[in-house]
Amino acid sequence: MAASDGRAVIIGGGIAGLLAAHLLARRGWTVTLLESDRVPSGTAYRVGIPQSRHIHRLLMRGLAVLEARFPGIGAELEGEGALQLDLARDVATHGARGWLPRFSSGLTSLFCSREMLSAVLHRRALAGGAVTVREGCRVRGLILDDERRRVRGVITDTDGVRLDAELVIDSSGRASKLPQWLREAGLTPPRESCVDEQLGYASRYYRPSREAARSWDALYISDVPPALPRSGGIFPIEGGLWHVTLAGYRGDCPPTDAEGFDGFAKSLASPLLYEHLRRATPCSPIYGSRKLLNRWLHYEELDDLPDGLLVMGDALCTFNPVHGQGMTTALLVADRLSDVAPGAGWTRGFMRSVAPLLERPWLLATAGASEKEVESRGPSGSTLRRQLLTLEMQAMGSYLHVSAVYRRYLRIAHLS
Repeated sequence: MAASDGRAVIIGGGIAGLLAAHLLARRGWTVTLLESDRVPSGTAYRVGIPQSRHIHRLLMRGLAVLEARFPGIGAELEGEGALQLDLARDVATHGARGWLPRFSSGLTSLFCSREMLSAVLHRRALAGGAVTVREGCRVRGLILDDERRRVRGVITDTDGVRLDAELVIDSSGRASKLPQWLREAGLTPPRESCVDEQLGYASRYYRPSREAARSWDALYISDVPPALPRSGGIFPIEGGLWHVTLAGYRGDCPPTDAEGFDGFAKSLASPLLYEHLRRATPCSPIYGSRKLLNRWLHYEELDDLPDGLLVMGDALCTFNPVHGQGMTTALLVADRLSDVAPGAGWTRGFMRSVAPLLERPWLLATAGASEKEVESRGPSGSTLRRQLLTLEMQAMGSYLHVSAVYRRYLRIAHLS
């Protein structure tokens, strides 16, 4: 992006918002980041990111983006307690046909809590004081010019303050009000593609037993729905803790009481996860989430999208969290800010340019969905591509016991 002395307002300081703020500030923009809640110090839980209580994965591609924009951030995360694990050697994975091969693949990723990743990224993105942060600030709506062709800023809900800006980025998450604001302004709201597999999560933190021997650092047990629509994982995080998440499809959601949680873990395709949880010490309540559907808002189709308006992160596209693509895809979209030069109509062009970045992870996330679960269609031809990808992944799944095939599968899953 070319240098600018313009003003930008970013709604929401999640993964996408923080990277966008950093990239804009480096190019000379005056950036104001609006947070609807208070950002806690350190790695404390944040109300504005409720899904952080479930396992989060930073895919290899996402880590590469962060390293390119924040050199040394991987080492900084490790210094804070993140673990860098080989995805085949250190992670034991049970799939539809049993245990997958364990070997040194050279494909690594960092394992840590979402809270720690957010804290480190927040610190790096706001270093230098070029970004102004306003906490506890909710946005009431957009300010448009008389012809409704350009964004001129936002109005805050808390105090009615007008924040003028040449660029507004909505990265406010799943609860984005932008479709409503466009409709109220007499503009076209985006069409939705929605795939609801009725996914539910339940998560808990544990301290592992020192006496229980194991040959892995992380564990993931899954099967292919509908044969066994349940999965579970143990991910190591900072502080020597385990972050444990159980997931169920099609309404078969894991319970949030201790007895039900343990019973769900015991029912997985392998008893290994349950056996280790039985020896571990719970360190938290059980946190549940429901209605975690896949949703893509097609802003790239809007001819009347006001110039100076961008959408990123979960406000643009949300994925089935089981695949761990959300953070990485959000980073890929925000990172495109480094490749564009502002000019007339550039934001509409930006939204069209990032749509191809979403299609591959979207197809991966929805490949196993039945036709009944696809409530509306994506871009032209995406239904056929989803079916072809489903066949491709099923064929590859038959040979995952071959190390070379499994290594390729990991690269595809990590968007590499």
